[in-house]
Amino acid sequence: MLILSSFCSAGVKENALFLKDVGDARKIRNRLLSCFETAALPTTSDEMRKMLLNFAIVGGGPTGIEFSAEMHDLITEDMKRIYPDLIKYAKITVYDVAPTVLSMFDEVSTDSPKGSPRDN
Repeated sequence: MLILSSFCSAGVKENALFLKDVGDARKIRNRLLSCFETAALPTTSDEMRKMLLNFAIVGGGPTGIEFSAEMHDLITEDMKRIYPDLIKYAKITVYDVAPTVLSMFDEVSTDSPKGSPRDN
C-alpha cells in the first residue's frame, strides 16, 4: 500500500510505504518488483497472486493520481514484457476521503479520471 498521508491512523507507518522522496520511490519500485517475482513462482496460488498484485494508493490528489498513472504504465508496458501471464491479476485502486479524486481542481479537470481513459 502506498500512502501519501497517514491521517494519524494506527498501524499505517508499520504496514505501508510513503511517497515523500526519491528513496521512498525506490522502496516502492523494489516492493512492486518483489511482488511480481513472488507472484511468478510456480508454487504461488492464483488467490495469492491476486493479493500480491493488488496495489492500493491512499490519496486522490495530484500526487496519488499521477503515481497511479505511472504505476499503471509500469505494469502495462514494462512488467507485461517480463510477466505477461501475471498482468491479468494486477489491480490498482486509489482511495480518498473526498467523493471525487482531484477535488481541489475544477469539475472539468476531475472528469477525466472518472472515465478511465487509460483502461485497456
